[in-house]
Amino acid sequence: TGCSATTTFDLIINLPVDIRGQNNRLTLCDEALPNDQFTTFDLTVMNAQILGANTGTITYYPSVAQAQAGTNPITNPTAYINAIAAVQTLGVVVTSADGCISITTLTIRVEPLPTPKTDPPALIACDNDQTIIGTEQFDLTTNLTYIQDGYPNLSFEYYPSVADAVAGTNEILNPTTYEGSGIIIIKVMNNRIDFFGENCYQLVEQELIVNPLPVVEITGINEICLGTSTTLTATAVSYSPLSLPTTCSM
Repeated sequence: TGCSATTTFDLIINLPVDIRGQNNRLTLCDEALPNDQFTTFDLTVMNAQILGANTGTITYYPSVAQAQAGTNPITNPTAYINAIAAVQTLGVVVTSADGCISITTLTIRVEPLPTPKTDPPALIACDNDQTIIGTEQFDLTTNLTYIQDGYPNLSFEYYPSVADAVAGTNEILNPTTYEGSGIIIIKVMNNRIDFFGENCYQLVEQELIVNPLPVVEITGINEICLGTSTTLTATAVSYSPLSLPTTCSM
């Protein structure tokens, strides 16, 4: 008919989240000895780093190929056990609010724990300082060579309890002149650092035993004349709760 009308429509190109050039790494220490190079990762601790100032949803995949295909997503990213020993590269899909998709990678790594000896001999002392009964001064570094067992590049910290050792609180700063008794914890660390900036470590219990001094009882009076001699008889006595070690003396 020759009639016409003109109108307009918009072409909108939404941009995906810009995650180019990221070098995402998540490192954790092995869970327990023996080192098997597998541990449980909370992948979501990387969300903030991957998104930066952007918004969007993140889905993790066991590999980049699976991320590109959109198959086999990791359904529980807060408790993912690596499928490949020691080092594995995951695929990460970031979906923007507009539905645009970006793909990047996340390398997860399992670092080994140190392997110290965990049965150091007890440190034993007599309760010679009677200012505080039941405690004595110890050098907590005495068994370090035994504990290290030839493992290189170890460092040591000392704590009054397991909870303190794990939290890094109340560290014993004078281990060579420590006054106490009971069990102290030696935190044995190697030079491997995890995602949270902590060294991989093992905890070793060091027992401190303070033995009581013997009680000397004097019964009766022995009188002798000058220039004469007599024989005195000593009787052994057992003490509780700890028997007197041969190192104690009066």
